[in-house]
Amino acid sequence: MSQNNCITLRVLGALLTSLAFWLEFSKGDILWLWFIGILTIGLVLLTWPCNKK
Repeated sequence: MSQNNCITLRVLGALLTSLAFWLEFSKGDILWLWFIGILTIGLVLLTWPCNKK
């Protein structure tokens, strides 16, 4: 995986994670399932292994 793709994954992960927390704390009535789902996807993208082959 190229370095650019790796950075893109990290940025997307950070955005999704931030979005989950923002929705949860600004709206307050977001479904927990959505919160956990968005948060999980964000964290997976943030921690995705980007080893060069």
